[in-house]
Amino acid sequence: MLDIALGERYEILIHLDQVGGSMFYDHRKQDTTNNDLYLDGMMTMININDLDGSHLVSLKSIMASDGSSITQ
Repeated sequence: MLDIALGERYEILIHLDQVGGSMFYDHRKQDTTNNDLYLDGMMTMININDLDGSHLVSLKSIMASDGSSITQ
């Protein structure tokens, strides 16, 4: 976890060497919501597939905090 204060800036290098998805987001509710809707704020999802294209990560359905499904 990296705590970034207001006005600070960092450059980071992330080594992703395993197949699957990695989500990056802020843990503050006001930054990950928009009008109290979850998954409507600052979030990034990075998907890593095998070199042959197998093990695709589907983003069609993501579970919200209330258990409802959000379709993209």
